[in-house]
Amino acid sequence: MWAGVGEDAVVDLIPSSAKNVGRSELNQNSMPLDRFSQHTLICNSCNRAYLFTNRLKQTFVGVAIAMSGLAILAEGSTLKIAAVSASLVAVAIYVVAQKVKIQFERSYTRY
Repeated sequence: MWAGVGEDAVVDLIPSSAKNVGRSELNQNSMPLDRFSQHTLICNSCNRAYLFTNRLKQTFVGVAIAMSGLAILAEGSTLKIAAVSASLVAVAIYVVAQKVKIQFERSYTRY
């Protein structure tokens, strides 16, 4: 590179931030990246989607609990079946929201 300056000294001049690759990662072929801190928290649309999935999860857990309570208290069999069905649908939506949320948080490897 420069006369009398080693490669390590030049690498020290490269700034490191959440968006830049750090010095220790320059020598690796594959590096694990933290998607949540390096993108999801910074990107406005991803951050809003992440917060929406959290609210969606909380809402549907509450709906599932309420529908289960209604099924326990209901007298008619039709109302019980409807309440149990709604509770199961709410749990299914919760599971889907959790899987989407994990996609925002999961690390990935760039090659």
